[in-house]
Amino acid sequence: MPTIQSRNTLILDDDPFFSEMVASILYEFGIQKVIIESKPKQALQIIKQQQIDVTIVDLAIPDMDGIEFLKHLAQRGYDGDIIVLSGMNSAVLKAADNLATANGLQVIGTFQKPVSPKDLQDAFAKRILA
Repeated sequence: MPTIQSRNTLILDDDPFFSEMVASILYEFGIQKVIIESKPKQALQIIKQQQIDVTIVDLAIPDMDGIEFLKHLAQRGYDGDIIVLSGMNSAVLKAADNLATANGLQVIGTFQKPVSPKDLQDAFAKRILA
């Protein structure tokens, strides 16, 4: 089972400040490879080209919303873990979680922004300890 340190993580969010904040938290956990991307199509290319263990997805991103992005991941058979983040209400987060899970994706956390370091750590630990 991979340790938290070995998990390659992609953050898909169009807010550079928030993405950098999340990346800083992940580096504190010992995660060595964090890729930040603001464009969904480029994020899909990265996932196609590299082993990405965890994808953190904001639901409100331009060009392709987070729900559509999750559908693309499911169609491609993505077998990594998903963390869904959004400033939207909890009902929208729950719907995104249900949709992703129904399409065969492994959701390890859904959180409203701003996400706490403890919430992220607990989400990562869920899969590592499973």
